[in-house]
Amino acid sequence: MTYDDPERADYTDEPDFSRPATRREVAELRTLVRGLERRVERETAVVAAVSDVLLEALGHDRTEFLNRVRDALARQADPLEKKCRKCGRPVPVRAHRCIYCEADRSVESLTDLLWVN
Repeated sequence: MTYDDPERADYTDEPDFSRPATRREVAELRTLVRGLERRVERETAVVAAVSDVLLEALGHDRTEFLNRVRDALARQADPLEKKCRKCGRPVPVRAHRCIYCEADRSVESLTDLLWVN
């Protein structure tokens, strides 16, 4: 699998556990993790801003919105634990089809779109 984003391409490679990591490799991993943390912080700020705009535009109560978010989180299955609707077996998160029965993986929520292209 290839990515347009070079930042993501680095951590799709198979790790080599046959030898100890060098100091340089550990430093590179730390830098990568810090970059990902900054990215998550920026994306969190964007989500917060979008939710504020939506609440204001729709005239909804923040408490109702937070309750809906809590309900959605409680119902949400781990994206890595998706089950095939046809055979019930686990489907890998980035798979477009079930590897057992070859049924198309259904997109059941907006967050599924982040994983399945």
